[in-house]
Amino acid sequence: MFIAVMRNYTDVFRKLLEIPGSAHVGSCGYNALYAAVRNGNPVIAKELMETRPWLAREENKHNNTPMHLAALRGKTDVLRVLLQHDWSLGYAVRSDDGTPLLNSAAFRGNVGVARELLDHCSDAPCCDSTGWTCLHTAVHHGQAEFVAFILESPYLRKLINMRDCDGKTALHRAVQKCDTKIVAVLLSHRDIDVTVEDKVAYSAGWELDTAYAKTLNWNEVSMLLLEADPQNATSLYNLHKQAKQQLIDSARKDAKSETQLYTGNTSLVATLIATITFAAAFTLPGGYSNDAGSEGRPVMAKKIAFQSFMIADTLAMYSSLAVAFICIKVVYFFLDVDVMSLALEYRVKHKLSTLDIKRILMN
Repeated sequence: MFIAVMRNYTDVFRKLLEIPGSAHVGSCGYNALYAAVRNGNPVIAKELMETRPWLAREENKHNNTPMHLAALRGKTDVLRVLLQHDWSLGYAVRSDDGTPLLNSAAFRGNVGVARELLDHCSDAPCCDSTGWTCLHTAVHHGQAEFVAFILESPYLRKLINMRDCDGKTALHRAVQKCDTKIVAVLLSHRDIDVTVEDKVAYSAGWELDTAYAKTLNWNEVSMLLLEADPQNATSLYNLHKQAKQQLIDSARKDAKSETQLYTGNTSLVATLIATITFAAAFTLPGGYSNDAGSEGRPVMAKKIAFQSFMIADTLAMYSSLAVAFICIKVVYFFLDVDVMSLALEYRVKHKLSTLDIKRILMN
């Protein structure tokens, strides 16, 4: 039966359905109703609900019921058939984490599913066991259209300031994701309360992640929060200053790391070139003369090509030695900077004078 429904073989399905106790299961806990939902086949779904209604409450290995699958895949027509047969299915939740159908619809941003569900069950559950509402879910997954639907719904608009198990509202989560569009939609709601704090007494403004500080979204979100709550200007300024300093430190660290890598590789290549050119100066092409009066002189000393080779070889050797020397100086420079930075940190931590630091460095 499961295979027949998967392939939309309606005649085969009906023949199997006439057999009492015929098998309707597939692999991993899926049943024939799952297959009907997957294919968006309301006809087969209706016949299954009339003969085997309990299939709508069976969970697969992922703890999803056919109702959750319909919400996740946006199968509004099938969901309508199931709810018309048994409206109490609208209150189904997953057995593992209590995820209701509205949260599943919010995960994929299926507004049509949520609207159909609320038409049959206006008080359908909208919060899982961790305190995440469908608004938290929609915000976290960037479903701006679903967020707007919730804020316009007379049944769900109460979720605007609801906190999860960490005490965070949907605004906290939107600021954390640095989603300017959703932050703007939430702040435009007349019932929004920007002063709500989480369990560690942080308002939504403190959720600005410095990882997004390089982006335009970070600045735009901070401006939206400042406009919504001018009394929090000092905190936002301090946060902005901290993020700026972290970016500067990170840029310096990256530049230092890249420079050290570059100088290390360059000094290695320069040393190899110096070694080769130095050896080439003693292993001359053509060898040395043994003739009387010119013993020890290069055989090709008077040839222009040989003279050009010697000039180029000498320049290459001296240039590579100069590069190696400069690279060594750069490495020592960064070493001095690291020592001075550690010394300053040590001085501040132990409240030492500059003279004490000098003595420590000398030792």
